[in-house]
Amino acid sequence: MRWMISILFLLAAACSGGDDDRGTCGGASVGGNTLDGSYCEGLELAFTSVRIKAQDAGDSRFVTIEYLLAEENTTTPLKTLSILLETSAVNVEVNKAIPIFDANGVVRRIDRNNMITLTDQLEPDSQVTFTTFTGEVGSETKGSFGFRFVNGRTLLGDFEATMVDARDTVGE
Repeated sequence: MRWMISILFLLAAACSGGDDDRGTCGGASVGGNTLDGSYCEGLELAFTSVRIKAQDAGDSRFVTIEYLLAEENTTTPLKTLSILLETSAVNVEVNKAIPIFDANGVVRRIDRNNMITLTDQLEPDSQVTFTTFTGEVGSETKGSFGFRFVNGRTLLGDFEATMVDARDTVGE
């Protein structure tokens, strides 16, 4: 199964477009951030940046990867896609795939009017891999994800950003 996800990542990389101010699901990228896959067909999952947040809650630590869309005349970007992982539930190792369900993951697609939870539509081999990760606020964090849905569709992505404290983004 890992070979299948590896092939999907290679295909996504081959189909990626050049850098632009706005990434769209289907390969266009913003910096090193991309979204791609058959899940994108008929959907506009546009983004202008990625934010990676760390949050402590009791004995648990969470990391959220958010694809954001900044629009003219707004100060708060819209969230397009949100991936929440309980990193304290797993051993996070660089370049090692983390199954989304092992990390109590939650995946949501957000549009202007709805928040759609995608988690229950994912296959167990859906995963996130960090290629650069310390877990510390202020550190560079990079990685990729490969989600396969029960209907056979895929959603793939690459992300990179400086990790921020979730408390610094309250109200956004």
